[in-house]
Amino acid sequence: MTEYIEKKKLVNRLKMWLMDLENDMDKGDYGELCENKGAREAVESCICEVEEQPLADVQPIRHGRWINAQINPPIATDGETSDYVLVLRASGRQCVCYYVYDDDDGNYWFSEDEKSMYDIDEVTHWQPLPEPPKE
Repeated sequence: MTEYIEKKKLVNRLKMWLMDLENDMDKGDYGELCENKGAREAVESCICEVEEQPLADVQPIRHGRWINAQINPPIATDGETSDYVLVLRASGRQCVCYYVYDDDDGNYWFSEDEKSMYDIDEVTHWQPLPEPPKE
């Protein structure tokens, strides 16, 4: 499966950076204002470029197929963490975890019971959990 970035999330993140730049421009000196103006124009240009791109033709993930965790980690559902998934660790053991996106401390895996944290290299593959049974 080809890697892709969700268009809406990317545009939202770019718009957040734009707001940060505008807030900084309100506080800065002339030299910083010139630098931030150039950065602001670059971010606005990126937003336009992203919005003009067609949506990716992505096939849905099928359960039962292992996905390489290094190449294609799970997508964050709330902007910070993924849904629970089944992971295969380098040791060969399997467990249920979720993936944490952390720009400050780096990305990592957290076990279902939240007692164990695994370094990004410790998990080799993952796959979605099946839907719960419908009665």
